Amino acid sequence: MNQSPTTESSHFRLHPLADGVFAAIATNGGSAICNAGIVFMTDLLFVGFHPYLADGDPAQLLKALRAVSRLNANDIVPGHGPVGTSGDLALMIDYVEKCLETARTLVEAGHASEAELDQLRVPDKYAHWQLPRFYRTNIRFMCNLLRPASG
Repeated sequence: MNQSPTTESSHFRLHPLADGVFAAIATNGGSAICNAGIVFMTDLLFVGFHPYLADGDPAQLLKALRAVSRLNANDIVPGHGPVGTSGDLALMIDYVEKCLETARTLVEAGHASEAELDQLRVPDKYAHWQLPRFYRTNIRFMCNLLRPASG
């Protein structure tokens, strides 16, 4: 592993703490620590739960998740849910990307009204996750981020 800090964005940095031990610090309060193939992700990762994304920056979260995925950890301890694997990390990346894609599609098609958002169904891939109410909340938040500013 590279022992020099890797800056991913102005909101996220990987800092080497010791041989093979890294801290990933996000300025919005999220953090992860990697030691001997184990990553402690705090609220950057949820396993088996819909994350609450409506008070953060989805693009920065994706950068953070991708940076941690490059650590090739064997075990990943999430902020919520059971200990996961790199597959769970990849699934969280996919979830955030799909939420952004769904929001973008809705906004571009003019179908992001409250009534239309209330009709959204959780995709089958994530239907078994706990806290399904967060799916619509996340899409609504992302639609608001993506809507052109009215002036």
